[in-house]
Amino acid sequence: MSRVRSESASQTRSFPPKRQSAAVCPSRRNAASPPLKLIPPGPTTSRSDAGGPGTSLQDDPVGAEDSIAYLFRYRYNFVMKLVNVEEAASQLGVSSRRVRKMLADGLVPGLRIGRAWAVEQRLLDRFKDRRASTGRPWSPLSAWAALAAADGHDSALAPVDRSRARHRLSERGLLGVVGRLASRAQRQHFYGHTSVLGRLENEPNLVRSGVSAAADHRADALASDFLEAYIPSSQAQGIIERYGLNADAERSNIVLRIVEDAVWPFPSDVRVAPRAVVAVDLLESEDERSRRAGLALARRSR
Repeated sequence: MSRVRSESASQTRSFPPKRQSAAVCPSRRNAASPPLKLIPPGPTTSRSDAGGPGTSLQDDPVGAEDSIAYLFRYRYNFVMKLVNVEEAASQLGVSSRRVRKMLADGLVPGLRIGRAWAVEQRLLDRFKDRRASTGRPWSPLSAWAALAAADGHDSALAPVDRSRARHRLSERGLLGVVGRLASRAQRQHFYGHTSVLGRLENEPNLVRSGVSAAADHRADALASDFLEAYIPSSQAQGIIERYGLNADAERSNIVLRIVEDAVWPFPSDVRVAPRAVVAVDLLESEDERSRRAGLALARRSR
């Protein structure tokens, strides 16, 4: 009896059962859990071609990374259709370079995937509809005339320009013409060391605006270690070189709005942009809080 009990005990499995290594029992491992194979949807790329579609994750880790990337992209394309810069340029009727600039400036909503841009088709369609309803931007002179009229500072305008600007504002109001004012300046993003921001702000040719002038107009927008200002085009390059501003940095903390000298609207003693100008700059911001502040400020403008 003791012998039978002993043999029975020796045949009893321990719990939990011990795992057998692949070296001891490879056939059993393969039968229980075959190698995971991911087949990327669509054409393969050069990296995944090394392993080819259906390559085992264990045998080809580089191909596995691409397979996961494909699945990630496929998932988000299923939820929201993405188009690349070239397709977006074709739909907007502009160059790819122009689209990249619009994406970098926040004029067109997009996603940054590594070093490449992608645009959600739904948002691109919305942008096209908004652009169509807004119409083409006015000339820089007309844009600044409208802003001067919005602030009641249009006495220096020629009678014809003053009459036209007032008529446009009376029809639509400042909020109704924001999309027409884009040509007033060329917006460029830079990164500058935080130690230069104070000195740059005090440059005699700079006029603070946007978040950098929000507090001056009691607008609820904050700017920490950030500078936004207007500058005449003849002075821009010298400022950029003098302060070592980097236009290619991934993160920017300086926005310079470069205005043609012929239409420079600010008197020499003005260091802060008027209310309507600040409001429009805030409305163009990528930050939701800044846009809300711009909306409230625009409603306070004449």
